[in-house]
Amino acid sequence: MKIIAPTDPVSHVIYSATKGLLEFKKGEHCARKSLYLEAIGEAEELGDRRLLANAFMNLAITEIESNTAEAKEYTNAALKLSEKLDDVSVV
Repeated sequence: MKIIAPTDPVSHVIYSATKGLLEFKKGEHCARKSLYLEAIGEAEELGDRRLLANAFMNLAITEIESNTAEAKEYTNAALKLSEKLDDVSVV
């Protein structure tokens, strides 16, 4: 079954990040990171700080679990972004 990527920009950010999570669970770390970075770029283009913080937070979590050298950098970026939001949905 092939899932068609959504055309709505907000939905596409969520789609890219979700694909990143699936690739992470499959052990495809290069694809995982690429998809999360794609989602981050799309969220930045939209100017959606909540989506951006969520995408960074999820990337940071997978970086921590993968024990990468960039884990701390992404974690700090995610925390900095989420601290600027009044939205408690960013976890």
